[in-house]
Amino acid sequence: KVHSNFHINRIEEYMKIVNFPTQSDVVPRRISVFSFFFLTKGRSIRSKGLDSYDFGENTFFFLPAYQITTHQEICFGSEGYYCHFDMELLNVDYKTKDLINDFTFLEFNANPIVMINDEARERIIPLLERLIVEYKAGEDCRFDILRIYLMAVFTELKSFVNASKPNISNSAYLIT
Repeated sequence: KVHSNFHINRIEEYMKIVNFPTQSDVVPRRISVFSFFFLTKGRSIRSKGLDSYDFGENTFFFLPAYQITTHQEICFGSEGYYCHFDMELLNVDYKTKDLINDFTFLEFNANPIVMINDEARERIIPLLERLIVEYKAGEDCRFDILRIYLMAVFTELKSFVNASKPNISNSAYLIT
């Protein structure tokens, strides 16, 4: 039950277990949960819809539920965190509409890249580590703790969203 609503792991640990890229990484896929990929070291190329994003350290890549994605490349030695979560985890205290209004990087058409500075990184990494500890509790995992730490991470990122936002002026975006 925990894994279907929430999952977090360190990228470097995953890469030791799995020979990247796996078939599911390269083939376009759609998952039913929200996710983010945060690099603390290295470089990666991921897609969101038809667009590819090449990003490096101190960068979050957000993917909303049901968006098509591929993970095209990750450099050897990369480090960071991968997390997926079902919006139901957060909907206990918040409405989805309110969450997306507050945290625009969760929007379906939003820029998936949020770059942070070293100071924010020092505040965010302990939150992600705390999420890992709680997740590893398995059946004893406390969803209220997961919710609070996820909201803390998102709140830390809010001030970096406008700085990471590219100018979107294509007709498809404007029509939508």
